[in-house]
Amino acid sequence: MSRLTSLCLASSLLAIAGCDEQQARFADATPEQLSRAYSAAAGNDLMSALFLGSVFSGRNDPAGCPPVATQGQDTLVSGDCTDEDGVRFDGSMKIHNLPGLEEENRAHDLTKSGSVDLDFEVTKPEHEDIAVDGHVERDVADIAGDLKIAAEGITSISRLTIECATDGACTAASDSEIEISDLGVASVEGTWSLSGPPSGSVTVRGADTIVFDINKRDRVGCVPFTIGEKTDIVCLPEFDRVLTPTDPRSLLKAVK
Repeated sequence: MSRLTSLCLASSLLAIAGCDEQQARFADATPEQLSRAYSAAAGNDLMSALFLGSVFSGRNDPAGCPPVATQGQDTLVSGDCTDEDGVRFDGSMKIHNLPGLEEENRAHDLTKSGSVDLDFEVTKPEHEDIAVDGHVERDVADIAGDLKIAAEGITSISRLTIECATDGACTAASDSEIEISDLGVASVEGTWSLSGPPSGSVTVRGADTIVFDINKRDRVGCVPFTIGEKTDIVCLPEFDRVLTPTDPRSLLKAVK
């Protein structure tokens, strides 16, 4: 069974549309779908999940909302609570061997992989919500994940393995792929930088091909893209454009 076929079968169980046509046609995509395709294919979603794990890693705040408990290199973030601003947290997040953002929480084993498992949902009083489900792992420099994000009426799936060299250049493994609801599935290829000076490009192939020019990424994460003879600009979704917070709850509140 091919990876594209297996992805469609799995997605049907998740009630994600798009597999009737199977392959994404980016020329027909909305700006919002293109934004999510860029975020998923370039590894930004996986990096955001790892960053979210680092925000909570090493903390102990059992009375907070959401509650956080750490034992050794394992941190559990629990849901089933509503904070003072009316933001609802449900589900859980399991973090293993990720460095925390604060100095006292940065102890981790650099020789072993770190990971975050998410089954987490945040709902704001205005009923804006985001649901994140999946697993992301970082092994020294390489990143791999199977991650689903549902937000703003669009569901995206990233099934990526990104192999990174010491100079910061990262290459998508041959079986890397994404799916965007109501659009379809597509393979991901290319070499680009996930950190440091922007470089490289991401090529995403479905029924047609879109190329994201990471080399020209600006400070807020917007990049030029090309579909056939069409060239335009696409930016990261709002929930991916988060700054390092002083309070981990502020990160979750920024997710829309």
